Amino acid sequence: MRNYDGVTYKGHKVVDLAVAWFKMSNDDFFKVYGFNFNPHQYPGLYEKARKIVYPDSEG
Repeated sequence: MRNYDGVTYKGHKVVDLAVAWFKMSNDDFFKVYGFNFNPHQYPGLYEKARKIVYPDSEG
């Protein structure tokens, strides 16, 4: 799995964006950040963020 530490998008770390994406609706994400974001565009980022948000889940 790729390490996305230090990778940014529009001035935000992509890992932080992906975690926020998991925690709020698309509409709320857009209200907060002013753009849409899809962690699936970064190989392995969805899975990394999911493990951060849901550390006890399997998969």
